[in-house]
Amino acid sequence: MNWVRVIESLIGTLAGGLIALASLSLKDLLDRWRASQAWYEQYYVTEGIERLRSYFMMVEMHLIDLYAGGSIENASLPPVPYEAITRVVGLLDCRGLLGVVALLTRLRTQYKSRAYVWDCIGVVKMVGAHLDDLSRELAGQKIRIKTKVHFLAMSLKISALRDKLEKDIELRSQQMDAFLKRHPECETKGAEAP
Repeated sequence: MNWVRVIESLIGTLAGGLIALASLSLKDLLDRWRASQAWYEQYYVTEGIERLRSYFMMVEMHLIDLYAGGSIENASLPPVPYEAITRVVGLLDCRGLLGVVALLTRLRTQYKSRAYVWDCIGVVKMVGAHLDDLSRELAGQKIRIKTKVHFLAMSLKISALRDKLEKDIELRSQQMDAFLKRHPECETKGAEAP
């Protein structure tokens, strides 16, 4: 009878230990998931796409002011948030955003016409609208493991949004190039399109 009590005691102790280990492991797993989610939201959403959205909103306001009568010769746009662009391009594999930055850089240095500014406003509004959609989709994602973040670009919804952004950027870029071919005088400082 003494052995039965020892076995009962041993089973109870083992069961209690297993429950304690399982609860500690579960707590650790949940803490890692929360940490991964917080990292993702801070790094890619807050300091990535949200910062990029803010940048394009500021650029749009500057361009509208410029188009409405500001001095094209002394145009200054907000500094490019290269870190945010790098994060978004790296996450989504969306190289078209780099082309938009190049377009805005050309506006600063090369093309000083109101017509070109108007086209840039259209591009910036279009990119901003796409970033709004991507931001909503990215903010709703749940990340459990940091290494899985780069698989987000493969999700059907995000890849469709990214592909639409890339396609629209390419189309607008072709339209702007065609405009500049028709109006080469816009390449000189201060020139106005007819």
